Parts: sequence; structure tokens; C-alpha cells
Amino acid sequence: MLLFENARNLLMKSVKDVYGKEVGQVVCLISNNKGEVTEIKLIGSKNFTSLPSKYFKLENDQLLLLSKWYIDSEELIKEYTQLLRRFSALEELHSKGEITKETYKEFYNMLLKQYEELKRARSSILEELSKSLEEITNTIKELDMAMTVIKIQRSLKEIGEDVFRSLSLVIQTSMNRALAERRDIEQAIQRVKSVPEIKFTQRIEESKQTENKAGQPLTVQVID
Repeated sequence: MLLFENARNLLMKSVKDVYGKEVGQVVCLISNNKGEVTEIKLIGSKNFTSLPSKYFKLENDQLLLLSKWYIDSEELIKEYTQLLRRFSALEELHSKGEITKETYKEFYNMLLKQYEELKRARSSILEELSKSLEEITNTIKELDMAMTVIKIQRSLKEIGEDVFRSLSLVIQTSMNRALAERRDIEQAIQRVKSVPEIKFTQRIEESKQTENKAGQPLTVQVID
């Protein structure tokens, strides 16, 4: 957690995204009673943005803005991992007879509900990632087209060599950033898709009618 005491020197300093593009300047730091920065306000060339501190990281005295798709996907993976551990712990306690059937049912259904919510969130995040991938791919195509245009213009002597070098440097820098972002988005998609799923045999109802006749816990299977 970023502390205000350590972060106030960032005021009026530039902020870049993780790919090196400048996105604005820090104009305000909001902190809680513990002195922890909870929100950061930026001003750019055309807009004013206020974001939770979780969207930023400090690296070598440079404040970096993280992509929303990155934060969302990492949080989802973390929640999935924690949920799987809780399920495993619950099954182990039940198999050892260390908790009552009633407690097992209650926790089982509670965790199942959380899992169903995470599945919906997973679909939403994959949709968000696919949209981001499409956008960055289109950007790469546009940059490639721009590079082709200035090469033709140089060949036809419509622009000089100095102008061409300046333009190509700008385009190539943007291209490198876009390619890096596309690679990261593709990796994020694979990470989210690779999260193990849990297959439930059925939801445990509060009624005794749904209790396993053998008195054994219902099967929870983790699918890799």
C-alpha cells in the first residue's frame, strides 16, 4: 500500500502506463485515516481522471498506471485460487468428521454461490480482454499502414530523409508499445482460461431429502 508520506513527492509528476506512454500528471492524492493513499487524481491533455490506488504501482520513483484488464484478470485469478483452497479445506474437514453435516452444507452452498458469481465475472473479463485485444490489434494495423505510407512518400521524394526518420521513430515506438500490450493481453486471456473449474454433483439443500444416502460428502472435482 502506498503511503501519503512517501507519495506526496509524486504531486505534479508525470504518470506513464506500463508501456512507457505518458498519461498525465498527479494533481491530488486521497488518503485514509491510516495515511494510505486510496485514490489518485490525474490531469491529462484532454481529461481529468480519478482512479483507485490499486491501478498504480511505483517503480524506480516513477508512478505507473496499470491497465484495467490487467487488474481485473489478476484479481479474478487470485479469488479463484482462494476459493479452490477453501473448498479443499472444507472437504478435508468434512472427510475427517471435524465439522457437522449442517455446517458442511452451509459452507458448501455459500462457496458454491461465490463460485457461480466468479464464473460470471470470468466470462465478463474474457469479453473485456477480447475487446481490448481487438482494439490493440486494429491499432497495430493502423501503425503498420502509416509506416507503409511514409515509406512510399520517401521513395517518391514527397518527404525528406530527416522527416522520414523522425516519423518512423515515432511510429516504431508506438508499434513496440502496442505489440507489448497485445502480448500481455494474450497471456492474460490464457491465464484466465487456465483457471481450474470445479464440477459440482449437485447443490446441497437445507432439507434432509437431498442428503447423500451413504452419509458421505458430495463429490467436488477440480478440473484442470
